[in-house]
Amino acid sequence: MFKTLRRATQILHRVSPRLAADETVMTIDEDGSVKLRTPETRLQARLHESVFSELIEQLEQFRFKRVAGTYGDAMAEYVHDLEVHEGPGKKGRITVRLNHEYGSLVGEAPPGIREFITLLDRLSQYMLEEGDNSYMVDEAFLDQLGHGIDFPYFNPHGTPGSLLLIDKQGATLPATSREWQMPFADGLIAFKDQDGQFGFMKASGEIVVTPRYQLTFGFSEGLAPVKQGGKWGYINTAGGLVIEPSFAAAGAFSDGMAEVTRGEERGYVNRQGVFFAAPKGARQLTPFSGGYAAYQALSRIGEPAWGYLDREGKVILKPTYERSGPFSEGLAPAMDEDRYGFINPAGEFAIAAQYDSAGAFRQGLAAASLDGRCGYVNKNGEWVITPRFTIAHEFAEGLAAVKVGRRYGYIDRSGGLVIEAKFELAEVFSDGLAAVRADHRWGYVDPAGALVIEPQYESARPFNAGVACVRAFAARAPLVATGSSKVIINLKKPDAEAPAGPE
Repeated sequence: MFKTLRRATQILHRVSPRLAADETVMTIDEDGSVKLRTPETRLQARLHESVFSELIEQLEQFRFKRVAGTYGDAMAEYVHDLEVHEGPGKKGRITVRLNHEYGSLVGEAPPGIREFITLLDRLSQYMLEEGDNSYMVDEAFLDQLGHGIDFPYFNPHGTPGSLLLIDKQGATLPATSREWQMPFADGLIAFKDQDGQFGFMKASGEIVVTPRYQLTFGFSEGLAPVKQGGKWGYINTAGGLVIEPSFAAAGAFSDGMAEVTRGEERGYVNRQGVFFAAPKGARQLTPFSGGYAAYQALSRIGEPAWGYLDREGKVILKPTYERSGPFSEGLAPAMDEDRYGFINPAGEFAIAAQYDSAGAFRQGLAAASLDGRCGYVNKNGEWVITPRFTIAHEFAEGLAAVKVGRRYGYIDRSGGLVIEAKFELAEVFSDGLAAVRADHRWGYVDPAGALVIEPQYESARPFNAGVACVRAFAARAPLVATGSSKVIINLKKPDAEAPAGPE
């Protein structure tokens, strides 16, 4: 099936219901030519030749689960169909028929289809507005069409594969054989025995803390929350009880503090077990970072706003900001009047609110965006790396993942592209490696851009102390042979109880 998709020479998108007299049809060919046929006119345009393969890649991510047989032209029975044609004269054509009104879908669209059709609708509308022979040769045009559309990713094998613990050479570690759970931190990972009790082991499988806890969320900063006797406390990496079980809920430590619930009070506890309650009226709490934690409550005018606490529970900044981020390197991103800037612990905008978005400072630089493009600023608010990327992640180990056009690569602190932008997705560097996705498979690259672990996993998490968690692909879901040259894959049957009109 997926080879068929790769061989496809034509995508045809029916904008209006298939059986309607005023049918509008769009055809996109592999050379980038686009034809739009409406009852009133015939329009054509030309995209960059890479666009066709990009659309095919998006189609390949959809969840092809059931082959229901041959239905001929009785497509009106189904709300969402994708049809693959093979055989003499067919040339491997893909037809997307959704029985949907222009600009909206009838019924519930399966994940991914809505995003795909939104993209094609925008292209249709562009052509209708621009008229005939509107040539579009800019490779970045698909990015403009796809602004704000987040295509989901689905496992084409149908079901999730097994989770594995691997080392930096890609070898599966012995601890994988037990029933374990992430995170792997401080050299230990939680596992559950046959009686349902939790303990901790090394990646080698050696048991360090014997199973005796009802539940745990793993180690962070040398301590792990554990549930015992219906209450939560904290142990160290040797299994010693550091904070007595006395909490109704407990989270991971971050910057020396952990969020907990004692009785009906939410708040934080430090490493010595000293608790303080969150400010009265606090709606949301965030982990500590850079000595402070952001919390949300109502401002003095009754609007949800963000403020900050210090490690003693003192409110250093009252809820004032529309949005805010963690303190890092002495500054925190915060929003004022729909613009982001950076505040200091005194609540002053050390960098004026002037950006569309802003991230935390890492290694002296923070990602920020302006007019739809991302770059990096220093602590004086100066553009050190001019905004020219679609997406920009934070720096780690001297490199940052950025999206250039439709692909991710990595830049250094000077802004130079040191790893070619050729990946579908890319994560931050950790422990000398970074997870990247190519051809819908995850692997790992080193700072030189070499693939240390070839892309082969459904998902991949960052390395920590030489260990990473990955998910292998399951065996492909079998396809049902119909014996016909026409195969119809029914993604979603209509709900007989659902109304016939658009959503």
